[in-house]
Amino acid sequence: AWRHELSLSLRLQQCQRAALVGTVCEVVGKRRPERQCRDSLPTERIRENPENRGRGGQAPIQAFRDVTSNRYARLLIVVFFLENMSLAFIATLFPYLTEYMLPNESQVSGGPLVLATLVALASFPIWFPLSRRFGKRNAWIVSNGFKVVAFGLLFLVSPDREWPSLLALVLIGCALSAHVILAPSVKADVIDYDEYLTHERKEGSYFAIWNLVLKLAGAAAVALCGFLLQLSGYEANVEQSPESLSMMRFLFSAIPVTCHLLAIALLLRFDLNHEQHAEIRLEIDRRNTRA
Repeated sequence: AWRHELSLSLRLQQCQRAALVGTVCEVVGKRRPERQCRDSLPTERIRENPENRGRGGQAPIQAFRDVTSNRYARLLIVVFFLENMSLAFIATLFPYLTEYMLPNESQVSGGPLVLATLVALASFPIWFPLSRRFGKRNAWIVSNGFKVVAFGLLFLVSPDREWPSLLALVLIGCALSAHVILAPSVKADVIDYDEYLTHERKEGSYFAIWNLVLKLAGAAAVALCGFLLQLSGYEANVEQSPESLSMMRFLFSAIPVTCHLLAIALLLRFDLNHEQHAEIRLEIDRRNTRA
């Protein structure tokens, strides 16, 4: 189930990128490539599992109530909000980090981002055996611990001291690969739990709510960054005051650390393990076979 969820997420991202490319081509007056036209049609590329057709929630309000009444879903909603808000802080403030905190050569080389990407790709195979041996929840907690250390290191970044940012990006790259693998898997388990309780299959409702949470987290991070930077006296394209620099450190270090510590505390309460999920899946399969 989690492989289908991961595949769906990656395919939707591919379709979104293809649609964006097509839009840009139209804006600049270029002909949209035929392949991009095909890739930008999600309904042509993604097929629903035949076993689940006609078994979704029929009433949107009731489906929303089912999601919010699922205790595991409620935990994940808050965890996703905290994690995505933390990453949104970094994405929003990265230009400020490279402009005012890192050495001049790092501002144009792109080396740190390349390093983080390579580490993320290299660490993908590590999380599969770790999640099987220690559990998906525990592996996810470890990845959040990496982020806590990484964002704590960013507080030490300065123009004459680059090593904290490099080590932080290595840890963040490793943790992000865990997030890409483990989050869809845990989401699939929670959807199975919902089906066990309600006899309905509501991937669409869960996918919609989780993506709404992602967008709300990004919006909250951008708004908070802008408000606090303005409050600290930030002015663009000038040498920043000590107060502005301290606020930047607070935003891309202290707040993300707090977010991930809270996420760890919530994940410790997430007790849906592999054995319980196997029993749930077995009961669902028996029920579907009788039907």
